[in-house]
Amino acid sequence: PRNADDYDRMILESFHMPVIVRHYGYDIPHEEMIRKQERNLNLLVKSIGETEGMDDYIYFQIGQSQLTLSGAQEAIEAYEKAMEHIPGLEKYYVPELIMSLANTYADAGRVPDALALMEKYAKDFNTAKYVHTYANILWKDEQVLKALGNYIKVTTLPDMGTLGGELTDCYGRIIQIYEAFGEKEMAENFHQRFLAYHADKERVTGAE
Repeated sequence: PRNADDYDRMILESFHMPVIVRHYGYDIPHEEMIRKQERNLNLLVKSIGETEGMDDYIYFQIGQSQLTLSGAQEAIEAYEKAMEHIPGLEKYYVPELIMSLANTYADAGRVPDALALMEKYAKDFNTAKYVHTYANILWKDEQVLKALGNYIKVTTLPDMGTLGGELTDCYGRIIQIYEAFGEKEMAENFHQRFLAYHADKERVTGAE
């Protein structure tokens, strides 16, 4: 494709289905992963500027490879370049880019930068994954009550099932916080809500 619009036309419309997909594509030995990412990085760097309107995505993927190969600082530099190139928020990978940059800021000890970034775009991406990522960073910043509010919000969003195993972590964190505050009734309430959700998912998909 010669430009980003051609890529957009290649992407099929998506819709939710009651299917659990287990992806094992990166369940490979560490040495093999390093070789894979080195190959990816080499190809990505060569492709900068080749396709009109795609450099933001290319820098995003460079950041993903750098996170494995070189660590947080190099990944941050690539993610920030990607942010400089995005023309708007419409592209499907933009929220992933923002969350990746925020998580890497947090892992590098730049939690205030992570929170500022997530809060800047919070109104644009009201999804379970985005809110859960924000809650996790709040938790890391020891803003327990604010984190709790966002974890609870995750459980009310229509796409909460897209979190997969992270939804279990979300409910677990809610229960943990309520128990720490001595709110046994609320902790049990969310425990029962989680069991009901899990039972319903198992009924629909047959997943354990």
